[in-house]
Amino acid sequence: MVKDPNVTLGIFRLKRIEVFCPTCSRRGFYDRDRAIERHGADCTMFNFFQAVANCSNPRCLVGCPDLLYMFMDVREVKQKWEY
Repeated sequence: MVKDPNVTLGIFRLKRIEVFCPTCSRRGFYDRDRAIERHGADCTMFNFFQAVANCSNPRCLVGCPDLLYMFMDVREVKQKWEY
């Protein structure tokens, strides 16, 4: 899970945030803009995951598989979502 305070909702590049936990198999998708409206652009990804996971399992590994795209060139990110 990302605990870096510099990784916030405001800098997340994709329009859709996928949240996934391999431990409990929870999966969900969130609109980035709505997440920013609700949690604020300065909300860290760690805090966002904790808020939406709402999991009592101490082994919960909720995270976002798409975080790796944040560190790619924007053109590569756009290609990922072109059909």
